[in-house]
Amino acid sequence: MAITLNTKTYNFAGLLQAISNYRETSGGMATAFSYLTSRVGQATNRYTVTWKLKVPVVAAADSSCACVGEMLDESIVDIVVKVGAKRSTAERTDLALRIKDLVASAEFQSSITNLVQPTA
Repeated sequence: MAITLNTKTYNFAGLLQAISNYRETSGGMATAFSYLTSRVGQATNRYTVTWKLKVPVVAAADSSCACVGEMLDESIVDIVVKVGAKRSTAERTDLALRIKDLVASAEFQSSITNLVQPTA
């Protein structure tokens, strides 16, 4: 199974310690690989769903600061959702749809692309 995020395809790379691992390799070298992981865990009366996306920034050309392929930086996204174990499928669906709409909202997008705090 693969997940596509903004035209980048993350292919399933397996389970490791109950964590689903996906890898996007279009950068061609290991330092340029982007990773997506997911875990669903259960405590006594609550589930925790965690997604993590790591997107590296690598040098495209040799410079005095870095050689081609050297990692310069990494953007990391952590999404953690905690849901009561007794919530119905309808309630969990409503929550998932609210999260989808939040991420698609202009305020959320601008907070990342323009680094501005939503104020209204």
